[in-house]
Amino acid sequence: GQATLDNVIVSYGGGSGYDNIQVNGGSLTLTNSLVAYSNSDGVHATGASPTISNTTFLNNANNGAYLTTSSPTVLSPTLANNTFTGNGSYAVYLSSGALTPNLSGNTGSGNTYNAIYVTGSITGTATLSPNPNLAYRPASLSISQGASLTLQPGVVLKPSIGYYLYVYGSLTAQGTSGSPIVFTSFKDDGYGGDSNGDG
Repeated sequence: GQATLDNVIVSYGGGSGYDNIQVNGGSLTLTNSLVAYSNSDGVHATGASPTISNTTFLNNANNGAYLTTSSPTVLSPTLANNTFTGNGSYAVYLSSGALTPNLSGNTGSGNTYNAIYVTGSITGTATLSPNPNLAYRPASLSISQGASLTLQPGVVLKPSIGYYLYVYGSLTAQGTSGSPIVFTSFKDDGYGGDSNGDG
């Protein structure tokens, strides 16, 4: 199926394994909206790559947006200019054996983890863009053989303890003097803000 939601408010849903907006396959386009006060995730998409822009995720009990696919289904969501505030876990959680995410201009504050959690494998050609106050948190993230990942200037990566970024394909990280690309600890508030919420 296909759902297109524009200028909507979805609030106080979820619970018992369900979320404010739940997608199982199909497609979702969500724009100019508010997703708030879910008893679980704001948006939970399985086997789908939603397009979400100019939307606020507010005080959802778990993640703002949780997006996952099982390989070989590619997870290629587009998230642009969204605001994630006060959510109970990550602003965004991405998990797939075939990742080509497109995220830019998203901001976050007051989430338990002000970060974009990324786990799985990059396939094809992918680019990570900076998102103000939202560092990327790679966890056993790999770049598959034949795939490429480009990090744009200003991107901040804060890997999980004991996890790595595995490069079997190609990684390009070309920062600038005014906008370096940073690899640092999840506890480092100096870059990407307070990602782990410890003040």
